[in-house]
Amino acid sequence: VALETFYENLANEISPNSTYAQFVDHEQVVRHFGELVTERLASVPEPAALQALYNGALNDKYFGKQVRNLYDALACNDVLDLRVASLEFGGWDTHDGQNTSIEKQLSDLFGAGRAMDSLWNAMPSDAQDNAVFVFAGEFGRQLVANGAGGTDHGRGTSYLIVGRGVTGGVYGDMFPEEELSRHADLGPDINGQTHLDHVLGAVCDWVEPGSGTQVFPDMSNAMLESGVDPQNLMGS
Repeated sequence: VALETFYENLANEISPNSTYAQFVDHEQVVRHFGELVTERLASVPEPAALQALYNGALNDKYFGKQVRNLYDALACNDVLDLRVASLEFGGWDTHDGQNTSIEKQLSDLFGAGRAMDSLWNAMPSDAQDNAVFVFAGEFGRQLVANGAGGTDHGRGTSYLIVGRGVTGGVYGDMFPEEELSRHADLGPDINGQTHLDHVLGAVCDWVEPGSGTQVFPDMSNAMLESGVDPQNLMGS
């Protein structure tokens, strides 16, 4: 409050030619932006299902708060002009007891009354039409269990893409037969056959036509599995 009053008074006293005028102007712009967001959120009640996400419905309350924050950002989208948002959901680095931990994680993400179900049902139809969700990690897992009921870090991985604009299906061969011959190897990796440039580039083009090659300028040289056309991934 003291800083707010200080800058309000300073705006009336400082010369527009002063070196510090731009700082005052910036503070006023940011203040106005915050007021618009506060005003909008005051008129958009938080759904009880989203409150529940960080009050016990999820194992990860931190992720529940991120989902709530995304809902708030979408409610203010005419103010924010939100194009891309990133949420962090940890706990997937499963070197042991993988079956139990992964099922718990998947339930938090996709179970009834959990994260994505609650968010999707709270979103208005126009927001649903204009949203696409990409679920991915920064590394994959190996082909074979490590002896402790888990898997260690690997290279190849998969992406799950959800939205009304997505042309559903499996793109690429999820379980190539050639990998069977490597199950006896020590620490065998999944051999990735399509680079993420193609997958995320197709999503970028759906969000903003022509942006895929701007975000991923080396896409034309990136690995692409035979018979897979990433441009079929996203529909209208």
